[in-house]
Amino acid sequence: MAGAVLKATGTVNVDLLGLTGTVVAAGVAWAQAKQHQTLASAYAIASQELATIGAQIDRPSTEQEWAHFVDQAEGAISREHTLWRASHS
Repeated sequence: MAGAVLKATGTVNVDLLGLTGTVVAAGVAWAQAKQHQTLASAYAIASQELATIGAQIDRPSTEQEWAHFVDQAEGAISREHTLWRASHS
């Protein structure tokens, strides 16, 4: 607001309001880019975990081993889902 008043009165020849808006938009864009990097890392880790767990799908032979296998898979997906929900709050 002060920048707009200074511009309107001719005290300053630079559009401070536009400059401030540009700086704020750049800050928001930077924060969003960092958020994307965090999600990409979380998805990569979840993908690796699920690939490792998926390679073991033929191994469970008892009901207890199958339950453990399912717990591992659900845990990997749950961690990724928790990170996703935290990033969208």
